[in-house]
Amino acid sequence: MFFLRSMHIKPAAMTTSPIPCSKQTHALESLAGVILMALDIRGHIEQINTRGCKFLGFAEEELVGQNWFARCTPEPARQQAEYTALLASVAVFPEHLLGRVQTRRGEVHSIFWHSILRKDSHGRVQGVLRSGVDLSASGTALAALVGDLTRHWQAQQELAQREAEINRARKQLAFASRMSTLGEIATGIAHEVNQPLAAIASYARAGSRLLDSGKLSMGEVRELLDKISSQAQRAGTVVHKVRSQISPPDKKHRRINMNALLRDALDLLDIANDAADIKVELDLAAELPAVEMDIIDLQQVTLSLMRNAIEAMRDNEAAPKILRICTRVVEPYSVLVSITDTGSGISRQHASSIYEPFFTTRRDGMGMGLAISRSIVNAYNGVLRHCMAKPRGSKFYFTLPAALR
Repeated sequence: MFFLRSMHIKPAAMTTSPIPCSKQTHALESLAGVILMALDIRGHIEQINTRGCKFLGFAEEELVGQNWFARCTPEPARQQAEYTALLASVAVFPEHLLGRVQTRRGEVHSIFWHSILRKDSHGRVQGVLRSGVDLSASGTALAALVGDLTRHWQAQQELAQREAEINRARKQLAFASRMSTLGEIATGIAHEVNQPLAAIASYARAGSRLLDSGKLSMGEVRELLDKISSQAQRAGTVVHKVRSQISPPDKKHRRINMNALLRDALDLLDIANDAADIKVELDLAAELPAVEMDIIDLQQVTLSLMRNAIEAMRDNEAAPKILRICTRVVEPYSVLVSITDTGSGISRQHASSIYEPFFTTRRDGMGMGLAISRSIVNAYNGVLRHCMAKPRGSKFYFTLPAALR
């Protein structure tokens, strides 16, 4: 069974008021030039005109009540299955189709069918009214028309298939985008929460060492517990902040003393990393103006850059390990912070990729620190850059607008 559609052909019409039996029979008999018949939903012949019976080589009583596909088609199983499937999806039931019939003498003819669905008063499909013309006896004009309709239908089918493939690709792309976004959020949470959790673990180890030494005082216990509590609160704040990226609330901006914040971050890193072999050099401007921003954001940037510097020097056994932290006032009235290490530096091959999400050269790295830091600095109209340090290592520096006096 072959379906035909054209620009001017609509899906099969659906009649909801069946013609009375006597009038229907008369109408079928009066159109002797074509094959006319009525099929029920199972494909059984309810009525067929004289022309149809003569063409097929059967008497009317030999056809009425019989299954059309089993009696008069060369491929009964396939055509029956197609008919049943089409009735199950009446919204796309074809008005015109090309099919093959087999006569009593075994001759196979191509028939151009026109079909109309029959429905009862409740809208339920009862069967199909069908008229057919034998193409082999209908002249070249009709054959040419059917050929044009066939080619147009094939083009429409190819177009529909391409559109379906495009829609599937769009859905897959949208799904991949959602998964990527969820992955970035999850990775961001893991990366940022790792810092306060590492600090909590380090404070706990420091407490254990003091207990083992037998020199623990209540003041030191209180100080360690306060620091653990502070870092736990910071972890919760980071989680809340990452979640708020979906629907960000108003940030709590406040004036921040950059030198004091850097000292606090450095104090935390000395404990958290046990970096006793790293020498710290501070070069902090005496009269540094404050910056106005969210303190959690600034802590994330400074801690991330300091951690990266320490990690860059961790496997550097030959050269001295020096962490230099510098602040300056630069034009136009901005605060400059630079963090320099004496590690192996950044290769030219990787220099253009280090700010991309998920890019990392460390085996245990997640590649989110620099990407998050740059996005935070940019959000406050600042700039984060890097360069090679002399004689070795890397220098990361960022500028932020100074708060108005």
